[in-house]
Amino acid sequence: MNKTILIVFISILTLAACKTSKHAKTTPVIQEPKEEVIINEVKPVANDVIIQETEKPIVFKTEGVTLEKSERDKLYKFYVVVGSFSVKENAEKLHTKLIDQGASAVILKSETGMFRVAYFGTDGEQDARIEIAQIRKTLKEYPDVWLLKSK
Repeated sequence: MNKTILIVFISILTLAACKTSKHAKTTPVIQEPKEEVIINEVKPVANDVIIQETEKPIVFKTEGVTLEKSERDKLYKFYVVVGSFSVKENAEKLHTKLIDQGASAVILKSETGMFRVAYFGTDGEQDARIEIAQIRKTLKEYPDVWLLKSK
């Protein structure tokens, strides 16, 4: 009788140990953040000129500005900025260098008090973007060139 009870007891334990759970315990799957792939865009502009942006995107800021130092009295809507300074004398040094190189540079004073040295000014955004592409291609000393839209 003891053998029979022992065999039944071992059988019950074996069956209980093999029982599957309705709620399977799994480790949570952690998904890696997906990298956003930016495909080089081709942008058509005036006169069927095409710019292929293969470099970093153009920084675009909008702020109120006034002309600080310029050969002209006209304030344009868009400026290609190659330097930004908190000290006016530093902006004037870069301005003089650009003028000596033949650029139509201006110094703008922003509403935040910064002195922006603009290489080029225009009323057309696409013209400004074309100029930024040219500067990035030919004037490697201004890698952080950006686009300013005046309020």
